[in-house]
Amino acid sequence: MSPDLPPPLARRTLLDVAPIHASIKERPEDFLVDELPLFDPTGEGEHLYVGVQKRGVDHQEMVARLARHFGVPSSSIGTAGMKDRHAITLQTASIHLCQRNAPAVDPQWDDMGILWSMRHRHRLRRGQLRGNRFSIRLRSIDPLLVPTIWRRMQSLVETGLPDAYGPQRFGLFQTNHVLGWCLLHGQWDRFLAVMLGEGSALDSDRLKRARALAAAGQFQDAAALLGGGQRNERRVLLACAKGRPLPMAIHAAGAQALEFFVSGIQSAVFNRVVDLRLGAGTIHRPLLGDILWRPGAHGRFHFDEARASDSPQRLDIEARIAAGELSPSGPLFGTEMDEPAGEVLAMEREAMAAFRLDGGEWRSSQYAALGARRPLRVPIRNPHVEASMDEHGGSIRLAFDLPAGAFATSLLHELLGAAPEDASRRRHRDQSSSSESSSASSSESSSESSSDPDEVDSGPSSPSSSSDD
Repeated sequence: MSPDLPPPLARRTLLDVAPIHASIKERPEDFLVDELPLFDPTGEGEHLYVGVQKRGVDHQEMVARLARHFGVPSSSIGTAGMKDRHAITLQTASIHLCQRNAPAVDPQWDDMGILWSMRHRHRLRRGQLRGNRFSIRLRSIDPLLVPTIWRRMQSLVETGLPDAYGPQRFGLFQTNHVLGWCLLHGQWDRFLAVMLGEGSALDSDRLKRARALAAAGQFQDAAALLGGGQRNERRVLLACAKGRPLPMAIHAAGAQALEFFVSGIQSAVFNRVVDLRLGAGTIHRPLLGDILWRPGAHGRFHFDEARASDSPQRLDIEARIAAGELSPSGPLFGTEMDEPAGEVLAMEREAMAAFRLDGGEWRSSQYAALGARRPLRVPIRNPHVEASMDEHGGSIRLAFDLPAGAFATSLLHELLGAAPEDASRRRHRDQSSSSESSSASSSESSSESSSDPDEVDSGPSSPSSSSDD
């Protein structure tokens, strides 16, 4: 049995401000995301690049539709990142067609469309984008607070945004880090229980019944209790029902999902480092042993004794950090991650130990990631704040650009002094409660019930694999 792990989100903020309540994602049009491409397709090659606009469609469903339309396996689809389901998003995807002609690129989907297409030589890979442009409408907030929000935004533009991972990285149940821990330690029974909602604030009687059935080996009946949004969970249960042992059955969730879970525990440790550096007041100054990051250039170097003791060089580095040209970095632990030194290394190991990790997992587990460094601060570009009014009432609209991998929800947490209420999660809770009541008297033994449209959740494709900003 795995130990209890701390919550994965960063708790501290850089701005010491009074909290303001606001809600986000009341409607998809309240959360707009446009990818900022790293490069333009050349017009020739084996891969067809397409611009995809979607509304209320999760990442896995988008990939599945593209695969069906172009007649290729899902593994032939490349994207630079995952976009939130509860939003209107515009992003690029690549389809490996070789030299085959593409079908008509105007499929008739009500909630998703292809805006353009062009050939390119290489697959689009994760992280290959300059960043994302956001337009977010805050609801349940007084529009007269625009000056307050603007002043806070300007402060963050000057200091840089703490690059903490937002709640999307940890899934609807906020337990992706626990799933990653279980994978690294081979805790298969615990993995399945957590995947089915154990330890989540969104746990329900229906999920408890599913866990009890799974524990009793009645995997088909357990799968029948899951909502339509829990595709990964159902696939694992049905693989178990076919006689596959659990360590093999979990692969039915797909390699991307398993990598996402491991990323969850990496991200939780990183967030703990962000908290430690914020608490110590060192997130925007170099410590001896730091690995400093050049935002946008992906170059990094050690702040070692030679640089620290050379006054002109140290002053230059401090000035570049203050200007946002450099940032201290934090760990995404893995087999090939560069380690800092001195007190920085001690702090990062303290963060890892808080999640019951000792580093050996990255050497012994087949699920271990390669690891990387991530800047502790990122720049905010093109900020804009305005009051607005529409048929749904007053609101405050924010617009800004963030680098690839940064979370808009982390910026909102800083601006509001507290995490905004996510209306999409509220709707999921309400609909889950409604589903619980309506299915209380129905049979739990019919395997076909899992595909009943009336049971489809409003949550992401899997509660454990929600999309990033």
